[in-house]
Amino acid sequence: MSNGEAVGRAVTPQDASLKVTGTAVYTYDCSIPGTLHAKLVTSTMPHARITRIDTTASKAVPGVVAVLTGQDMPFRVGMYAGDRDLLAVEKVRWSGHAERRRSLDARRDRRDLDELPVPLHREADNG
Repeated sequence: MSNGEAVGRAVTPQDASLKVTGTAVYTYDCSIPGTLHAKLVTSTMPHARITRIDTTASKAVPGVVAVLTGQDMPFRVGMYAGDRDLLAVEKVRWSGHAERRRSLDARRDRRDLDELPVPLHREADNG
């Protein structure tokens, strides 16, 4: 439809039947030969110092191509300020902060974290 023919009328999207029948193909459904898959291992603590990450066990698993930590990828990202580590370096700053990238079972690696106090901000008293 063009030239305003759809104004004031219900228009059925072209892919509607594919979506409601579950036969629509999405990007996630596509497989490209040679594609590597990654898994982010995230912190379970809201604030902690990373004292050690031993990736020896992960690297020994057949099929693992690489195991990367924040020391390997010290890049900062962020939509506006570039103020976040891509992977945690030295500290995790929130629960779910990515510590490392790897594949397969996350329980194979040994990591030591020293829990730190959670910084809380308190508004100044107005009295």
